[in-house]
Order: sequence, then C-alpha cells, then structure tokens
Amino acid sequence: MAKIVHFQSDFTAGEISPKLLARTDLKAYDNALKTMVNAYSMTHGGAKRRPGTMFIGEVKNSNQTVRLIPFVYSKTLSFMLVLNGGVIQFVKNGSFVMDGATRYEIPIPYMESELADITFAQAGNTLYLAHTNHAPRILQRATDTSWTLTPILFTYKALSDQWYQNDYIKFKILAGTTQFAVGDVFTIVTNASGAVTSTTGPTPAGTNKGVLYGAAVTNTKVAQTWTITCQVSTASRQEWIVSGSVSGTPTLTWNTGKFPSTVGFFEQRLYFGGTSAEPQTIWGSVTGDFTNFTIGPNDGDAVQFTFASNRYDQIVHLESARQLIAMSSGGEFSLTGGTAGITPSSVRIRANTFHGAAPAKPIRISQEVVFLQRDRRKVRAISYSVAEDTNLATDLTLFAEHITGTGVKDMTFTQDPDYLLWATRDDGVLLSMTHLRDQQITGWARHITDGYFENCASVPEETADQTYLAVRRVVNGTSKRYIELLDYTTGAMTDSATFGYNATKTAVWSGIDHLEGKTVAVVADGVPHGHREVIGGTVTLDYPVNNVEIGLPYTTTLEMLHPAEQLADGSSQARAVSIPKITVRFSQTSSCKVNGNNVPFRTNQVPLGQPTPLFTGDKQVALLGWRSPHTIKIEQDLPSPMTVLGVALQMAIPDLND
Repeated sequence: MAKIVHFQSDFTAGEISPKLLARTDLKAYDNALKTMVNAYSMTHGGAKRRPGTMFIGEVKNSNQTVRLIPFVYSKTLSFMLVLNGGVIQFVKNGSFVMDGATRYEIPIPYMESELADITFAQAGNTLYLAHTNHAPRILQRATDTSWTLTPILFTYKALSDQWYQNDYIKFKILAGTTQFAVGDVFTIVTNASGAVTSTTGPTPAGTNKGVLYGAAVTNTKVAQTWTITCQVSTASRQEWIVSGSVSGTPTLTWNTGKFPSTVGFFEQRLYFGGTSAEPQTIWGSVTGDFTNFTIGPNDGDAVQFTFASNRYDQIVHLESARQLIAMSSGGEFSLTGGTAGITPSSVRIRANTFHGAAPAKPIRISQEVVFLQRDRRKVRAISYSVAEDTNLATDLTLFAEHITGTGVKDMTFTQDPDYLLWATRDDGVLLSMTHLRDQQITGWARHITDGYFENCASVPEETADQTYLAVRRVVNGTSKRYIELLDYTTGAMTDSATFGYNATKTAVWSGIDHLEGKTVAVVADGVPHGHREVIGGTVTLDYPVNNVEIGLPYTTTLEMLHPAEQLADGSSQARAVSIPKITVRFSQTSSCKVNGNNVPFRTNQVPLGQPTPLFTGDKQVALLGWRSPHTIKIEQDLPSPMTVLGVALQMAIPDLND
C-alpha cells in the first residue's frame, strides 16, 4: 500500500475535453479540471469564482436581438453602444445615457438580421462602420447627448495620366507639354442613352496643356453634365475635382448591393474590403486622409489590391498586426510593403493559412490576432513564426474542443483586472479563456446563468476593463433582453443584481421588477440571507438591514480529474485509490463545499449578524469512505467570493498484488 500526497498547484489549463481524460501523459492534464463552471483560471494559477452581473436596464425592444459595439473616446471616457430596435442607445459607466427623463438614442439604418455582420474600426472621435448592404458610415460624438451617424463623404480625385472611373463615367486626362493650371476645366456632356454628346476643355485654353481621353458613360439614366476642375498642379502631378448633375454621385465601385463588408486601420490608412462584386479586393485610403481614396502613383496615394488565389471567398475582416491581416471565408492573408510600407507600387500579398473566418470580429491579445474559425467551433490565434517565416493560426481549443458547443457568436477581451477572453455560445453559455502565450497558459471555462448570454463587448472604464453583456431571461413567462455588466467594481456575487441602501434599517426592498416571479439570492449587510421570491417587484427579508444585494443565484463548480501518479509498480490509473483527506488552499474565501460537505470558515469569535471574514490559507476536509472512480467537487453556491489556489490529496494506493 503506497501512501502519497498528490498536489495540484494550478488550474491554468482550465476545463479540458472529455476526449483527453485518459491523456495523463499531457502536461495540461496536471493543470486541468474535468469541470470548470462559473469560475476561471487566473494567470497566477488559481481558480476564481466569476463576478456576478449588475443589471443596467432592458433594451428598447426585447423581441429583437442586440449588437454591442465599444466606443472609446479617451483614456478616461468610453461608451458601450447598444444597437437594438432600430436605434443606438448609449451606456456610460454602467448607466444608460439619459436625455432628460428618457434614454438618448439615434436611429440606425441596419435591420435586426444585419446587426451581427456590422464591422467597425475607430480613430479618435470617429467610429467607422461597414456592412455589405449599406454605404459605409461614421459615428461621431459631440457631447454625451449629441451623436451623429452619417454616410462617409469620400473624396475621389482625377489624376492626369491615371484612369478615373465611377458608375457613370470613365476617362483619363493626358498631360501635354504645357503644365495645367489650377482652375483649368474640362466638361463632358451626355444624353439619357449614355452617349457622349460633347467634351470641352481645358478652359481657359492653353497651348498643348493636354487632352481628355476615353470618356465613356456606362450606367446613365438621365442626361448629365460633368465638370472636371484642376485643384492641384505641379510639374509631376495634377489633381482634378469631379462633379456631375446626378444627385448623390456614387463612389467609384461601391453602390447599392456592393458595399464593402469590412473596415480596418493599418499604418495610417483606412482600409475597406470585400464587396459582393469584388469579394477579394481591398481599398486603402491616402495616408493620413481617411476619406480620400484617390488612386495614384505616389507612395502616399490610395491603394487597391485584388488577391490572386484559387478560391473565390469574400474578405470578412481586416486586422492590424505585424502586417495587415486580411481574413476571408476561406483563408488568412498577410499584406506587407517595403521600407515605406504598403504603397501603390509596393505590396506583397501572401496566403498564410486556409481555415476561414466567421463573422464574429477578431480581437487582439498581446501580439496575436484571435479569430473564430468559419465553423464557429474553433478559436485560433494568428502569430508570426520566425522559424517558418510566416503567420500560423494555432488552435486555442485543441485541448477543449467541446467548449464551444454548437458554435460561438461573439467575443471580447479584457486585460484588467483579469486577463480574459469572453465569448458567447449559441445556447447562451458564456465562455472565458485565460490566454498568456509567453507563459504557455490557455485555460477555458463555462459560465451559466438563469437565462442566455447572447452578446458581449468590453470597454476600459475608470477602475477596470468592463465587460457588458446582452442577456435574454424569461421573467414572469415573458422573454426579456437586458444589458448587464460583469461586476468587478462593487463585487456582486449574484446575476442581474441590484443594490440597495437605506439609512433606516428595513426588511422590505422594492425596485426589483426586472426579476418579477424569480427566486433570488440576497446578501443583507454583507451576510448571505438565503433565497426569496420577488413578488410585485419586492422582496421581504426576515429582519431589517441597511444594505442589500439582490440577484439570481449561481453555483461555482470545480471538478478535479482522476489523480495520475507513477508508482514503482506502474500507474495509479485503474486502481481503487482511497483519498481519506484533502487540503484545499484558499485565498479570500468565506464559504465552500467539498463533495457536499461544508468547509468550516466561520468561528465563534465572529458575532452573529456579521459577515464571515475572508480567509486565506489551508483548510482540511475528511472524505470518509471516498474511493475512485468518484470525483472531487469543490463548489460554492452562496453569493460570496471563492478562490482556490491548489489542492492536496492524501492518497492510499494499493499495490498490484493487494
């Protein structure tokens, strides 16, 4: 009979796949759990109960889905944009922005079915939005209650000796031996059949200034007169402003039904990509002039590139990393330039991997671009490999292939106070991933609530990176969609929580209408008070208190893997291992159960009615009669914090001949 102590010092591998329960040879097996629910692994190694969520408010139309988009105005000022019901509403520091007695909102052109496919990129006070069915738009803030959402007014200038083309005209102005002058004008007149009836210019006339060549009309429905005016003239370059008699002159190649599907920034250019007509083409602005898309020969001019590949897949994402990363539904490409960066004459387009990307917006984690694979069941991280001189897309769900269920819908990332990717699943489960590449840490966990987590997005606020959630809950028989906040600030330990304070102690607390008919957990003056039912938006306690937290309860579960030890006569696997006692090392914990047995934290030195002090240290628990193949579960079902730093198992393992 061998007696040993098996010590698990960290949980950084998170919850691993059931398919790996026999892979005791993996390093991840030593740091993993069989089940990790409503807790996540910290980068330091411990497993921490997740915070609860704070109730912010119901969305405008609970019958429609929601899209959350972050807007970071400055280091200390940010907003969460809530797109729902045909409008944007704005959340700032945990509250909806109000305009008097009502929420401030502005209309949007996007239908409910289009919200998930909106892509965005921000520079300063301007958020650029793209969707294949709509002209690109900019969202700008003047004050908290003054926002504008308008189509982008693009600039396209004609350049001498360069083709200019839009949906109505195509021409080239050939420079002559005499330099054009600012104010020189060409004109093109067409009829309703699309025929060019006359051209004039340049005026004022000059000897051998140049000629208009190849004017053509391809999509004209009415007679037009186009005026082409010289705005800049140097010995090497002329720029011409083009205007016509058709109201709302369309952009060069973007029009109804063929707008770009994605937008992004890289090296001081604004890029668009992936129209239905040109799915593998990207357009980049003039350097530092984000609305000017004049294509020319100089390094700073706008650029346009089309990928040459064996697949005809639409570009869905443009992300900035070491290179410009373009992701299509069939593969991942990188774009690099020379010493001046990407220019009209210097670009290298390289196909790196061929996994394909889903619509969910990729996120940056350190030096990696993390994206959702086309099947929405694998999460991959693009990083540069020096050894192979290319980008690789590592599968971050390799050891937890089960974790994504039938598919992931949305992702976001926070680095303070905890380094976590958050993601929502089709079935309403919230996922977290602790990912620190340089420390070889990747650990997944699941988070479950009385309802369905549908969307997530994060913004930096004063004290932490805050993650907002769109949550669907069934309340009193009716489906409701709420905006809630993962609550790092006030320390909520219930979901959809509200907080109350009354200078005069009271046992009756109202204002909980959003959880009508629900059974809620209550924390009264810092002490778990048990469960109550919300009736008429009110909860009645057993005794009066000054402070309450009222919200939906949730249980944290850490289920350990079967311990693997190598003995002199072989592995401990498949033996009837006895574990009469375990020691759990806690940090800042006040309650916990091990296999259903309460761990004693409260002593007779704590007065009745006072919260149990948070404990850091070791607690020993006897597990009489415990034998494999049963598992060890560490649970927390009270609304209070729990962090497990490590677990020591005192094991008795019979010899093979016993």
